[in-house]
Amino acid sequence: MAQLAMYALGLFFAYATTYFVAAKLLRREIGLTPSYIEIIAYPVWLLLVVSLLFALITARVRLPANVLKVVPIIVIVLWGSQWVVRNLELRTQVAQYPIILSETTRELQQLTTEDRSQGILSRVIILQEQFSSERLSEGFRIRRATDFSYSFLLELQGANVPVLNAYSHMISPHAFGITNQLFSDGRPSWRQFSLYDKFNPEAPSALGIRYVLSEYPIEDARLTPLSAHPFEAYGQFATGRQAFLYKVSPQPQTSDISLQYGFEKDRLRITASSTGIRTLLVPIEFSRCLTFDSQDGAQPTVTREESLGLTSITFSGDLDLIVRYENSMLQWQNCRIRDYLDFRKQSS
Repeated sequence: MAQLAMYALGLFFAYATTYFVAAKLLRREIGLTPSYIEIIAYPVWLLLVVSLLFALITARVRLPANVLKVVPIIVIVLWGSQWVVRNLELRTQVAQYPIILSETTRELQQLTTEDRSQGILSRVIILQEQFSSERLSEGFRIRRATDFSYSFLLELQGANVPVLNAYSHMISPHAFGITNQLFSDGRPSWRQFSLYDKFNPEAPSALGIRYVLSEYPIEDARLTPLSAHPFEAYGQFATGRQAFLYKVSPQPQTSDISLQYGFEKDRLRITASSTGIRTLLVPIEFSRCLTFDSQDGAQPTVTREESLGLTSITFSGDLDLIVRYENSMLQWQNCRIRDYLDFRKQSS
């Protein structure tokens, strides 16, 4: 069995080597895509080298013990270094397909920049028209993304505009479920794409939604129309439709909390003051990966708000807190696993 496994690994090693020579040196594609080879082949090479060393040790080949210890380390260093070099090379390359920003995106870019300068945390929500009139009879069972959602999600993220929608496998199950419940008609949706098709007037303030970008006109007393520019798919294809932009009217202030958000690279600074013990609901999903560093020596209580899963901060007097998301391969807190366990505990 062991011999069969080594034979299979040897065949894959030969294929990976052939791929490396052909695809990298001769610029030819030969079967498996580069991503699969690069992800699988390198660990296999490392495994073969280590197994060869064990074979040498078993055969009692007269090699210094230090040599056998150093070789795997050298292989690992070389393997890791080539990824670092590759990433640096990719970062220095000019993008082949630059994102063309529409009038609507440039308007939102200016609005959210002004909000940040005033200490306001604001988000945009993209609402798509689920069915065009000519396809109503088909009755799709699942929610599908339209060119409107695709185009503006790419544009807004490229323009550094905070948006509630996401196209990522990193969306937490709780955030995915809650937002789809609030802003959709209940049909299933792609797990990695948060698609919304209806406005919920009760949710924007808690989630930090300040602007609504819709594929269809919305009549609601809590929305102030800002613009209705022509919608061009991916910034260059005329569609004959419009992109309707609205501003959400702020709700009446029910608390005496004076609040400011500061944005410092990868950190969020929260400064607030109150006349007594108050609870502040921050429109950021609570996670075990969040770190909270008090700048004034106070010790606020940070918990997870139950209904929406947001970050709740209880404090008295003044608050000066720096929030940062920390998660990497080198951290030992297992924060994402703890988030998953929290989700399972809540779901049960």
